[in-house]
Amino acid sequence: MSRGNPFSRGAAYQNVRRYLPPARNFPCKDCGKQAEEYDHYDGYLDWRKVHPVCKSCHTKREISRGKNIGKYARVLNNKIGPRMKDGRFLSIQATKQRRSERAIKRLAEVQGCKS
Repeated sequence: MSRGNPFSRGAAYQNVRRYLPPARNFPCKDCGKQAEEYDHYDGYLDWRKVHPVCKSCHTKREISRGKNIGKYARVLNNKIGPRMKDGRFLSIQATKQRRSERAIKRLAEVQGCKS
């Protein structure tokens, strides 16, 4: 174990690198492609709770958890957006379209028109 907080992200990372085989030795837990990294799906309190995943599936998992959505949307070349209630992802384009429709609707309400 590393010095300092044994439950930190850095300590978890070090333990995974030290005690687990490389993630590329396994298929991705979500899509079946070759895994590239481990996902700490339950936080960093227990470093052994990891899933081998490919980078795109790891990104989707992070987005679904609400972590750094803007950063990951850029990583995926703006092809994926926020998660909807039914679990599907909205495209960035659909998200922008919905926002502009809402803005037009609000503007019409403010001006006293109904469209």
